[in-house]
Amino acid sequence: VFNKGAEMSAVSNIIGSLGLITRLGYLGPFPDDLMNYFTEIAFDGVDNIKSFRFLLQCLPDPYEFFEELIGRGILDYMVETINDMDITEDSYNQSSIDKQRSIQGRVEFIYLILSDLKFASEDPYFINLTFEKVKGPYHLYTRDAIIIYLTNIINPESTNLIQEIANQEILSAIDDLLAVGEEQIVISCLNFVEVLLNCYSEGFQKEPSTFPKIDIIESDILELLTVYSDQADDQIDRIVAMISPQTEE
Repeated sequence: VFNKGAEMSAVSNIIGSLGLITRLGYLGPFPDDLMNYFTEIAFDGVDNIKSFRFLLQCLPDPYEFFEELIGRGILDYMVETINDMDITEDSYNQSSIDKQRSIQGRVEFIYLILSDLKFASEDPYFINLTFEKVKGPYHLYTRDAIIIYLTNIINPESTNLIQEIANQEILSAIDDLLAVGEEQIVISCLNFVEVLLNCYSEGFQKEPSTFPKIDIIESDILELLTVYSDQADDQIDRIVAMISPQTEE
């Protein structure tokens, strides 16, 4: 059905079905024409990218599968799509707005896929492009997906990335997103800040409160207490304790 040029909605269902079949024990390999299609998935519709993400989640070793697609050029196509996410002068034209929404939706799921894989590119261009897009102005859930991605690739050994986060003043973007008041986005931001401070402290052997310009988010975080859930409140308490450590009398 796929090779006979199935309609877009059918392709989405085909990819999802392949994920279910794979989960049940079919281990491939997939034919070349399908692998070539997956390589260019970033240019396809949002529903198809969602299904591709599901397929990856069903694979026994999604990273190995993705490595093969990297050899075919999937990252180049992803970067091209991310680059296309922009707000242009003709954005007031409805067709242009619809196009941008489609691109931003695709970029959202590109970053969620990379987040699932914990894929940390060493390409400076890709990292700078990621920082540029998280700062906005772009769709909130697209920026949220980038925050989730950054959270999943930070670790105590990624000191260069942590330093770049400080240099690029990504905390200003976090402060902006916290002000939106969208629970999903707030939780993502809290997760990011807590992981960032813990990894910074361990990686640089410094107090979390010394992270550059960490104070810019303190008041906004405090304002979120009792707004969402006990779990969020506990996380806020931990973050505030790291930002303003208590001194012994």
